[in-house]
Amino acid sequence: MQSPSLLSRLKLEVFLVVFYNFGPEFTVFDVDGEKPHTGIVSSISNDNLALVLCVGDERLEFLYWDLVVFSRVKGITEVKDGKTRKIKNAKQYPFNLKDTTSFATYEIGGIVTQVKHPKVLNCKPLREATEDPSAFIWSDFSKFNYQPLLHLAFQALDKFVSGIGRFPVVGSEEDAQRTKTIKALCLWSQGCIESYGSYVW
Repeated sequence: MQSPSLLSRLKLEVFLVVFYNFGPEFTVFDVDGEKPHTGIVSSISNDNLALVLCVGDERLEFLYWDLVVFSRVKGITEVKDGKTRKIKNAKQYPFNLKDTTSFATYEIGGIVTQVKHPKVLNCKPLREATEDPSAFIWSDFSKFNYQPLLHLAFQALDKFVSGIGRFPVVGSEEDAQRTKTIKALCLWSQGCIESYGSYVW
């Protein structure tokens, strides 16, 4: 795998913006960097939609369609084959698996462990990503417009520096008005507003 190319870097007093182009098909093997979630099994039913109950000391962190493997289970030998199984209907302590009616009867014990599956990302070049970022990574859902607004602010700042040759002066009303005009232009170019008014340097 080739190392990603550093395409853009902008260093300010408070922020550092770095853009990496990982290419059109970049495989991420660990999407969150967290340790795989686990649960202590207390029972597995023999049903068309098998019910797996776990000890209720801690809430399960499994999600619908997560992949898991079982270990240290007595009985129901079929689930100890090392193959990953897909979770259905994940809840606080139980979750469901596919048909286990033909499996042996569960006896006691067992650990269920999440298996992280790779995710392929399709990354855009800098020019395309700047014009259409498509998806933002949300870190604070109470500030739902924060990432798009920050993206727009950096676009406006970049256009300001390209046009004027310097950063805006702190406290300058003239520079503030220019920045507002550039923001409006960015919004208009992305189809967010119908007009952007006068555009004067």
